[in-house]
Amino acid sequence: MPECLDNFPWSSLKGFRNMAPAMFKVGDFKNDHLKDGTPVQFRIIGFNHDKDSSGLLVPMTWEMVDCMPQRYPWNRNDTNEGSWPGTQLCHRMNDRGGDIYQLMPDELVRLATPVVKLTADTYNGENTIIESVCKFWIKSEKETFGRCFYSAPGEGHWYEYYRQEDVPWQKKRNGNEEYTMLRSPYDAYAFCIVSTDGNANRSNANNSNGLAPAFGL
Repeated sequence: MPECLDNFPWSSLKGFRNMAPAMFKVGDFKNDHLKDGTPVQFRIIGFNHDKDSSGLLVPMTWEMVDCMPQRYPWNRNDTNEGSWPGTQLCHRMNDRGGDIYQLMPDELVRLATPVVKLTADTYNGENTIIESVCKFWIKSEKETFGRCFYSAPGEGHWYEYYRQEDVPWQKKRNGNEEYTMLRSPYDAYAFCIVSTDGNANRSNANNSNGLAPAFGL
């Protein structure tokens, strides 16, 4: 059964470093609050899965269990030109002045390790893989489902948490099942999502959907 890690401050969890896989397991969770007071819960979805910009493995990857209270679009316009790192959403999550960045708990902003994320650029149909260094991000389709339904190959690999049997892929927002954003582009105008039933789907870039940030620690 997953364990609650509320007795561990984020700084203590980060301090376990390479010992983290021996101390904890995927699915273990911790409660916190966004800076506007909204209660949120994060869980471990992988160990030694992501790498930082120097190539070192980051001990733990965490993800918000359900979606933030508000929906967000990837872009204001109906395009995915520039792929994930070119989206307004990526900047809102990673720029110091970004509204989503500013909602994240102060301790996470201070301690989260920027990691390298791989995303295809489907805008011109070439499917070139782009690297971006992100402190906060959303999963790719491959990282979620372990395969490509609507996305191009090469966008990372399956997170250990989602590789387990009987783990739901869908998330909730304000208590209701929600369409949840992925960072994988689909074509020149759309990105991949997880539907309310947990299936793979896609949505136009200017549509607003549920957002569940992830980070490395």
